[in-house]
Amino acid sequence: MSKFCFRTTIGIGITALAVSATQVAQAGSGLTTQSYKVDDGCKIVTADKKQATLTDLKVGDKVNIRYRAQNGTLVADRIVVQQPRTTQQPKTPPPSGHPREKSQPTNGLLARGTIIDVDTQSNTVMIEEKPPRKN
Repeated sequence: MSKFCFRTTIGIGITALAVSATQVAQAGSGLTTQSYKVDDGCKIVTADKKQATLTDLKVGDKVNIRYRAQNGTLVADRIVVQQPRTTQQPKTPPPSGHPREKSQPTNGLLARGTIIDVDTQSNTVMIEEKPPRKN
């Protein structure tokens, strides 16, 4: 019986070590995950659609989300999918009023990250966020 208990103890120790290593790696990268509720009033913009829907969003898309906190829930007001820049495209400033133009949101908070889950049943988008840049 002692061998069985010994093996169980080792298995638990290894599992705990693996979880700790994952948590340390995530903590070191500064990435966090956050879920946002997407209601009917949310405007979604992709590279080819100015009036996209939740089904147009894909895992791996890099997005900017303007949101507000409402009764303990983060509710997205606007989701803009960033266009991937190829190596051949020069970096030029976007035209005035373009969705990629850097401006501070006037009526909400801003999150940037990569979509890791889109749930059309519960109308939510989960992203892995980057920490805000320090100026």
